[in-house]
Amino acid sequence: MKTKMTFYSFSRFSFLGLLFFCLFSFYGHAQNETNWWYFGNNAGMHFSSGSPTAVSNGLIRTLEGCATVSDPAGSLLFYTDGRTVYNRNHVLMANGSGLLGHSSATSSAVVVTKPGSTTHYYIFTVPIGGNANGFRYSEVDMTQSGGLGAVVSSSKNTLLRTPVSENLTAVSHANGVDVWVIVVGHNTNTYYSFLVTPTGVSTTPVTTTIGPNTVIWGYLRTSASGKKIAIANAGTPSTSQVVIFDFDNSTGTLSNPITISTRTGRPYGIEFSPDERYMYYTKWYRPSSLHQVNLKAGTSAQIIASDTIIHQPTGVNNYGALQLASDGKIYMANSGHAFLGVINNPNARGTACNFVLQGFQLSPGKVSQIGLPTFNQSFLFPSGLLVSDGCKNDYIPVGYGDTSSLDSVIYNYGDPASGSFNISRNKLDSHKFSSTGKYVVTAYIYRTHGTKVLLDTLVDTVNIYQKPVVELGNDTTVCAFDSVLLQTASSYNWYQWNTDKNTRSIMASKQGQYWVRAGEPACYGTDTINVNWIEVQQPNLGNDTTVCGLDSFELRLDKTYDAYYWNNGLNTPSIHVRSDGRYSVAVDSIGCRVSDTIDVKMINPTGFSLGEDQFLCKGKTIELKSLVNYGILNWSTGQNSESIMVSEEGEYSANFSQEGCNFNDQITITALDSPKVVLISDSVFCKHSELELRPEVTNHDKLIWNDGSTETNKWINQPGSYQVSASNFCGTSSKSVTLDWKDCECIMTIPNVFTPNGDGYNETFYPTFNCPFISYNMKIYNRWGRLLFESSDDKVHWDGTRKGEAVAQGVYIFILNYQFDSDEAVEETGHVTLIR
Repeated sequence: MKTKMTFYSFSRFSFLGLLFFCLFSFYGHAQNETNWWYFGNNAGMHFSSGSPTAVSNGLIRTLEGCATVSDPAGSLLFYTDGRTVYNRNHVLMANGSGLLGHSSATSSAVVVTKPGSTTHYYIFTVPIGGNANGFRYSEVDMTQSGGLGAVVSSSKNTLLRTPVSENLTAVSHANGVDVWVIVVGHNTNTYYSFLVTPTGVSTTPVTTTIGPNTVIWGYLRTSASGKKIAIANAGTPSTSQVVIFDFDNSTGTLSNPITISTRTGRPYGIEFSPDERYMYYTKWYRPSSLHQVNLKAGTSAQIIASDTIIHQPTGVNNYGALQLASDGKIYMANSGHAFLGVINNPNARGTACNFVLQGFQLSPGKVSQIGLPTFNQSFLFPSGLLVSDGCKNDYIPVGYGDTSSLDSVIYNYGDPASGSFNISRNKLDSHKFSSTGKYVVTAYIYRTHGTKVLLDTLVDTVNIYQKPVVELGNDTTVCAFDSVLLQTASSYNWYQWNTDKNTRSIMASKQGQYWVRAGEPACYGTDTINVNWIEVQQPNLGNDTTVCGLDSFELRLDKTYDAYYWNNGLNTPSIHVRSDGRYSVAVDSIGCRVSDTIDVKMINPTGFSLGEDQFLCKGKTIELKSLVNYGILNWSTGQNSESIMVSEEGEYSANFSQEGCNFNDQITITALDSPKVVLISDSVFCKHSELELRPEVTNHDKLIWNDGSTETNKWINQPGSYQVSASNFCGTSSKSVTLDWKDCECIMTIPNVFTPNGDGYNETFYPTFNCPFISYNMKIYNRWGRLLFESSDDKVHWDGTRKGEAVAQGVYIFILNYQFDSDEAVEETGHVTLIR
């Protein structure tokens, strides 16, 4: 912690006399009014230990503007979003609601200590979008409510000016007592500087009309010394700009504008480095980025040309406010994230400023928006020592914020081991500390103020570290598209990679050069490693695809590899897929394994079919439609409907689309006549004989007799009525016949020759007869009396073979024994000639 002790004298006198006076008449205090911050969605932090600590007890939820104030000892007093004031116990302050600021105004509020008082404060507020609420103030009396404070009713929401933009800042007067509060007229280029004195708030501002018009959004920020002021003018892409002015903190006027066009993106946050050499600004809109401008670059043109992008993130980021803190670092809001960005060394040029995107983690569940608290910037003026931690064997710079106002300086580095170098009288100096450890550095500052001589004694603590030797190992080569773990050989307290990570290790997924800084933010070692790729032919399964109307689809690689590993377990160059899914293949090639993935969607509508070809009965109509309803179909007839009616034969087709696939089906309609049947007329046949009925049938697909039999020709051996029915798709036709019989002479006829030569005629030998048998037996012999054939079934005929083998052509003997039911048994013997 930096401590300042100021000694007063009424005239010039010797150092010993001054020292004697000082022993009895000095006082000391620490400027900790910016110690506590509350912002965003219940986010908060404090700097009580010198470094930030996240807290989770804040009550405000604000998109942009907010303000906090602490007492000189660093204890929280109150905080606000411009509408509601909360006391240090995080309870609504008495009369603390209904202020006319707005949480979505860029700088909705700033708190100014009433000069000369330790108990009264002013809350200045501005509205959103330049509305009629205007620029107002409300006084807070911390003696009320048991020391928790109350908003004074008589001054609550006192109007100073309307309309004004959302820009608001405060800085101390050159006299070190009074405070300037500066606002901008809405959509104008007129700046209003209102002076706050021990007697109250002046209602007559100092006005300066200068530079381009404002367009509502963006921060207005003075430097801590009060010598510079800048505005982020977030208009359209063509009108967005950052304007830097000189500010006279003795008169409240602005001069010498320098306009930086931001071209793309909209500027929002503004802050100056502690030494005021650099100005930083953010772009919060399409895309976000962090910029540094060198105010010591030279001419206005050279200052404009020095605009440098420090960081441009990937992913979803929305950079917002920038705010200098008492630890000398600049913190950056990032909307929607649980961390703040940190510029660790804002006095350094370019990337040496050491910006870390995830530099400070907020409490769990707390989120940054695009605003941070607005302070009286003079609280952050480095009127103390400008000295920082560093490495052993490095020269550590030391100085004072504004040496032009000093008569002389004596530095004591608290390092007796450094001998005569332990004491220095250079206003700007550097020191190489003799060893690692913690050192107390004291500066005795002498300056003249009128007839008085002032001695400021400034004390700060410096940590000196051993510079680490960081090792990432040798350069490495990996397979293309693989990742490799990069990790420091040893563990350290702090890391910064050129990938914006701040962990000990990272996964490098691209070839290139990687570097890491490790150790402490003020003393770190660096190592670099090159990651090279072995170029491997990447397998290509093609783009994700939709397969239309197929039951299976082949996935095939167009190149040959050493091995294949599909996610379905196959190890072949190709696979057939039959269902939706994500399919991947890994392949081995020259020692590397690479892979590709494809999403396949199979569109094969179940049931889309017009069905089997159909018959159409003449004079009828038939409805054609899909077996499963797929809604409106496009028919080959030109109709667009779920179904159509057809009355003519022909080929018909229909199609429809589903998820980019076109499907088609076709059906053939054939005209069909009703069946026709012709049968003999009623007849009489001989008793004990058989009659074959042979109907003539056309256009049928089914035939049935009245006894249920389905043969076409039917043998009849009994009198009666017989009916045959033929049917098809179009109907049924039937015919009947009545048969009677009469007594007739039983006649047996036996042929004497047959020709079993395969021509289909006269192939077998058998007797014919007109009466049924009671008994029947036929035997065939060759000339040597060898039995060749025997049958007791009159329907089994001899085909000229014996045991399946054809017998020779010649004359054969038959013996036939039979008996009709009306006759006696008969035996007939004869010859038959077999001709082939």
